[in-house]
Amino acid sequence: MQYEGEFDLLGKKEEVLKLLLDASRLPQCIPNVVSYKAESMDKASITFRVDVGGAGIEYLSRMTSRLDVTIRREQGDTVVYEGKGKIAGAGYTVVISLSPQEKAGHTSIKWRANVELGKTLALLGSFFDTDKMVEQIAKDTINKLRECVEKSFSISSS
Repeated sequence: MQYEGEFDLLGKKEEVLKLLLDASRLPQCIPNVVSYKAESMDKASITFRVDVGGAGIEYLSRMTSRLDVTIRREQGDTVVYEGKGKIAGAGYTVVISLSPQEKAGHTSIKWRANVELGKTLALLGSFFDTDKMVEQIAKDTINKLRECVEKSFSISSS
């Protein structure tokens, strides 16, 4: 599954890149974090809650997921968050690419999220709309990341 979009931030590209590359910022920039452990400047393990209420399973509204994330900077100033995770014992991978471009007075970021569900999670798609649920999680994560970076700029410029 692939999702993409674009958003603008105040601030210079290099400042945005610095914030995006800092794994210690991830707990503030990902929705519903329960626990966080920094392995290094570019690696972290994150446990977070996932809202699955839209799946239509009456007795299940939230699940907990663990995700091991590696952050890297690729050629052309693209920042990549690559993660391997588990939810309810089933595996998945996620790759989020953020490509900042300097514009007049701001930075524009094109983003792309690729999510691959393991076979167990893919089978659940027979019972509820996993595409819609994963798309909402991806968009919520990107929005929280954008808000987190925006907040950093408003604090530093105060």
